[in-house]
Amino acid sequence: MSGLVQGADGRQREAEMMSGMFVQSSSFDADTAVGTSLQQRERIARYYREADFDYNAVWRSNRTLARHFGFGDGVGHDDSMALANQHLADLAAVRSGSRVLDCGCGLGGTSIWMVRERNGIATGVDLLEHQIARARKEAARAGVADKAHFITGDFTATRLPAERFDVALAQESLCHVERKEQFYREAYRLLVPGGRLLIAEYMRLGRNRSTVEEAMIRSWCDGWVMPDLLTGPEHAAAARAAGFRQVDVIDATADVSPSLARLHRRASFCFPLHRVLRALGLRTEMQHGNITAALFQFEASQRGFWFYGLLRALK
Repeated sequence: MSGLVQGADGRQREAEMMSGMFVQSSSFDADTAVGTSLQQRERIARYYREADFDYNAVWRSNRTLARHFGFGDGVGHDDSMALANQHLADLAAVRSGSRVLDCGCGLGGTSIWMVRERNGIATGVDLLEHQIARARKEAARAGVADKAHFITGDFTATRLPAERFDVALAQESLCHVERKEQFYREAYRLLVPGGRLLIAEYMRLGRNRSTVEEAMIRSWCDGWVMPDLLTGPEHAAAARAAGFRQVDVIDATADVSPSLARLHRRASFCFPLHRVLRALGLRTEMQHGNITAALFQFEASQRGFWFYGLLRALK
């Protein structure tokens, strides 16, 4: 803990040091131990660049900067996002001084929340430089830049010093990773003994489904640039193989169902206009995949093809 808070100059030097310690290899094999291939990184970058308008128009949360699903029934969009952060922070036992690694931090909303609401010390990691730049600006605007650091890199293959964090959190970001087992190995390496891992992720409810069912899941995955979804037991097995203990998978679908329905309603409302704009050449194929995936994920959830899982584990 003491190594993270050393005054403004020390924090800046540390942020610069960490920024240069990420694996920059473009290869994707067992030797590099990188969980996300260069091709997938490029797809992710394109997706978030082209889908940015959709997120801002349909799912924007100025208060939380969140692009994930929210928790709770009978609450507004912004409040549900804050409740999701609160629930995850409680499960991960984030307390004052906890060093949190936010894997796939996006615009930095969760990291900033952890600092502001729990007095934690957060390091957010994301592949996309423009999102990291925005996260740094938002942290400065919120007055927490001294405790919320943001770094561009692949969170499955950092070169950060081992045993650096108390909590590793991946909130709807692991879905984009091809080799998810590499994430679990890296998270284990980075956590201190007794450190807590928490992921919030879409998880399959079984495999070997019918052709129609698999087509629906595939359309959803393709639209949101997700290579595939693991089942809960597959996630748990990967965590245990990495060395984690007390691995627990919680079905939180009921908590996020109102938020899932909210996205479905908004996407359905926008879809007729989307079709017109697409016919005019004003919407890209990536944008088409994004909005149709919002419809497919809800239908697949209603049919019981997947659940919203929370995995927590101890090192």
